[in-house]
Amino acid sequence: MKHVPERTCCACGVKRPQSELRRVASLAGSAPTLDLRGKAPGRGAYLCFDVACIERALQRKALERALKLQNPLTEEFKTKLRAAQ
Repeated sequence: MKHVPERTCCACGVKRPQSELRRVASLAGSAPTLDLRGKAPGRGAYLCFDVACIERALQRKALERALKLQNPLTEEFKTKLRAAQ
């Protein structure tokens, strides 16, 4: 049986296989990016594909906390994140 890596959604706390979550990555001092391939360098945070999880993460500032960001997320990035369904 093959090992399947699991990750935790930073908004709802549910553990799922890595392939069922989307990754947001951030290098120190740079703006976060939506990591569609899951290979981008830097600190990563995972979110469910559910719209409610995305909104919860943005409202609670879960991404900023998980990525240890100094500055808040930009409105442009929030729009990209919401649109990447």
